Amino acid sequence: MESVRTASAKPAQQDPFPFPTQDIIVMKGSGNYTEFIPAEGRSILTCRPLLHYQSLLPDNFLRVHKGYIINLCHVESVFPEDKAIYMDNGHIIVVSRLKWPQVKDLLQQYVIKSVA
Repeated sequence: MESVRTASAKPAQQDPFPFPTQDIIVMKGSGNYTEFIPAEGRSILTCRPLLHYQSLLPDNFLRVHKGYIINLCHVESVFPEDKAIYMDNGHIIVVSRLKWPQVKDLLQQYVIKSVA
């Protein structure tokens, strides 16, 4: 099992993220806590909900479930029949049934935009 470090909230004038955003693969919410899962190293748990960070993220982040925000730059593959997204660090994120149509469209647009 992966170890998780806990970080206290930083003052408002500092960067709200414990890692550079390009290094964040998945953000996992649980109540009033958010776990940041980076590309390398240990996860960090903060005492703020996902909603706090959602509006501060760049466009390459997408909320795919009540408890998950993913970095589209780290998507390895998508399995529509399972409504699952495989991240390049091995995490498998299941997309909520209600969000799937929107997520599928946004993933297609993101792939087209990043290839062009």
